[in-house]
Amino acid sequence: MHPVLGPSGARPDNLICMMEEDAAEGANLTTTETLKALSHPVRRDILKLLARRGHGRATDLARELGLKSNAVSFHLRVLGRAGLIEEDPDLARDGRDRVWKATRKPVNLDPRATYPQDQALTMGLIGQVMAELQILVSQVSEWISEEYTTFDAGGDGLARASVLSTHIAITHAQMEELQTKFSQLLFEAEDTANPEDPDVVRWEIAVIAGDQVVTDRKTSG
Repeated sequence: MHPVLGPSGARPDNLICMMEEDAAEGANLTTTETLKALSHPVRRDILKLLARRGHGRATDLARELGLKSNAVSFHLRVLGRAGLIEEDPDLARDGRDRVWKATRKPVNLDPRATYPQDQALTMGLIGQVMAELQILVSQVSEWISEEYTTFDAGGDGLARASVLSTHIAITHAQMEELQTKFSQLLFEAEDTANPEDPDVVRWEIAVIAGDQVVTDRKTSG
């Protein structure tokens, strides 16, 4: 899962939020259980796989991840208790068949919106999220570089990656509203897509923004 970063008012699959206007007052605290569930690399891989597949059984997920079914079953139960996935009884063959799908539970990673004893765990998870975003940036950069150096050698002609960079002058309140609207548009589009359409593919989308205080900083790199 490469999470979308945005305000917690939106409802995408396992939305990772780093903005919360009333976080300082302790609203919408992310639980220790949720943070621990997200912090395990195998569980994050399971979430990514469920996002790509739409649903899955422990045996199917284990096969694709190269893990034992009982280990994947354990991680699925942990994710289920945290509210990050849920069973889909409509797809179950019988009462013992457990088919899982991702939920649309917002997860706030603003350290001010977690319990004080969980702030170190939160910062560690933010580090994992940012590392995954760096991988996505590298993958997109490499694809664009290859596409534009080999465009005359054939290919399917599909724009498989997109980059948008701009500068706008708005208030912080407007920025939160903008991110909420953008997230809602993304998942309204997904809700209207036909999963049986062979042209439907899974996209990983990250929204990263910084105001002038952030972008004026000198980076350690």
